[in-house]
Amino acid sequence: MAFVNFANEARDRSHSASVALKYACKHWTMHISRTLNIWEDRLNNLFHTFLNRHLFAWLEMQWCLNSLRSCLTVIAEGQKLIKQTVFKPFGKHAQQLCGLLQPDKRPALVLELYHPLPSSKLSIDSNIHLSHPISIALLDPKLTTYFYSNRSSKPSALNFFFISSRISQTSRMSEEQSLEGTWTRLSQVAVKGAQYNSPERQPHPKCLEGTRVDLLKFIHGFLDDRKKNQLIWLHGTAGVGKSAVAFTVAERMKGLKVTEETNVEKRLAGTFFFSRKHTKRCTTGYFFVTLAYQLATNFPSIRQDVNRAIRNNPALLDPDAPLCDQMEALFLQPLRKLQLRLRGCPPLSFVVDALDECTSEPELADLILSLAHALRDPDIPAIHILLTSRSETHIFKAFHNEEVRPLLCEIPVKTSGEGVATIISLDGADVDKDIYTFLQHSFAELASRHTDFPQPSKDDLAKLASRAGRRFIVASTMMKFIIDDEDDDPRDRLQLMLKLTSELLPGTEVYKLYDCILSTCADPKRAYMHLSIVAALADPLPISQISSLLGPGLGRDVQRTLIQLRSVMDIPTDSTLPMNIYHSSVRDYVSDPLNCGLPEHGSLGCALRTQETEPSYAT
Repeated sequence: MAFVNFANEARDRSHSASVALKYACKHWTMHISRTLNIWEDRLNNLFHTFLNRHLFAWLEMQWCLNSLRSCLTVIAEGQKLIKQTVFKPFGKHAQQLCGLLQPDKRPALVLELYHPLPSSKLSIDSNIHLSHPISIALLDPKLTTYFYSNRSSKPSALNFFFISSRISQTSRMSEEQSLEGTWTRLSQVAVKGAQYNSPERQPHPKCLEGTRVDLLKFIHGFLDDRKKNQLIWLHGTAGVGKSAVAFTVAERMKGLKVTEETNVEKRLAGTFFFSRKHTKRCTTGYFFVTLAYQLATNFPSIRQDVNRAIRNNPALLDPDAPLCDQMEALFLQPLRKLQLRLRGCPPLSFVVDALDECTSEPELADLILSLAHALRDPDIPAIHILLTSRSETHIFKAFHNEEVRPLLCEIPVKTSGEGVATIISLDGADVDKDIYTFLQHSFAELASRHTDFPQPSKDDLAKLASRAGRRFIVASTMMKFIIDDEDDDPRDRLQLMLKLTSELLPGTEVYKLYDCILSTCADPKRAYMHLSIVAALADPLPISQISSLLGPGLGRDVQRTLIQLRSVMDIPTDSTLPMNIYHSSVRDYVSDPLNCGLPEHGSLGCALRTQETEPSYAT
């Protein structure tokens, strides 16, 4: 009991750490891996300093953040460096210790990490002895024996101990005594930000009424088809409105009942919107867990079945669990329970957005293949899955796999009606009209807020629509740029937008627009650098924490600089809330310096390599 109290106190103390420190602990290795030369002398020195002074403080914080598993991957990948630094004091035993860090032994290396205990040794039973200041529980008794038999070799600050698997299993079972407790665990692991209407995704992109009429009608027709289960793949280039279509379709299906007799059960069974900006939304590890939570919320009758599956196999909630196991227990089995009840009912729908935001190509290919296998199951009710993505080669190959293709409905697609062939797509000729309608609507809203603002002429609206290059993100960013700055006259900004050339290479319209926006900043070079930093963050942070993370050099004037970029990023009025880029095209823009057409600009890589101050790790 005393041990549990100390562990709880450790977690409580971790909550007082700043958001910037937590971010640095979770993601420093990811940012280091993006440097041009990870093993250059300066980085070697930083690693050496970090591993000698802060390694175990980092491990402790990771445990408090429930991210200890990721540390094992980092340690395994850095095996050579660890051998040269951390285990140098062990001399001839270093090779033996490093051998325990091999990938195939990773799961047996670390069980839990607990907060430093008082200096007096606390005995819980014959197998456990705890002492200060940091303790790592090891599952390998050989390593435990080594540390206790070579006390003169081990660092004085460390004490390693062994906990039997029997005790660990008993502890876990005590947390999962009731099905309700299991449901609570599921709700904690499910990624709420991946739901289509999550506050994390605001402002939600949505098709304006009267736009995308043919495309939405085409998709809704497929979703109403009871004949066979289908994968509907909607793809196109960046900024053409894929997420807006996905949101609009999800919103419609959420408003449709499965039967007239119920108000709870809707035809929208689940959604998952991928995003590189969030670590739990850029992987498939949380995909079926999140869908299972939404499915059981929509259909309360299967909640206990989902709970039992998790109670029988708690590892299903682990993002590293095999995808096929998660799909079978958390997706297929609950759907099979619904087959009899939903016989004769309209099909259920799942909406999955931005597959290209999944950072692992093998994971994504496995997911697409798994979904195809799921739709072939004869014992599930009629379901359709709408998926959106950019038109990328690896995604095209995954959908055109021979096992997936028979279930595939692909958009763009050629249709025929009244003897005339038509192409249903995201960037067809009809999009110019939709963007014109969007601009017209946006300027009408502007006029309601600025009564003295003259409405653009039809020719000006047509010019702006042409500048957008059939990309809604360009039109949307234009309007944010014109409207959102309280200091500048919107008339001047409108004229600046009209001066943009229409003779641009397809797909580069948005880059030229970002150039234009940066050029209006007081210091375009600094604005570019800070925009690059925000776009590179693995998880969004508030402005104040970005400033703290960068330190007194790069971190100065962050707020004043970023406020000038409100048209390309969401900056909450509450400074404690995280800020975020509006669209992934911003990340594309700053990822390659050649995309920026400004005369002088820095890049994130250059900025970080020229920063000579040492990062301020936890002390």
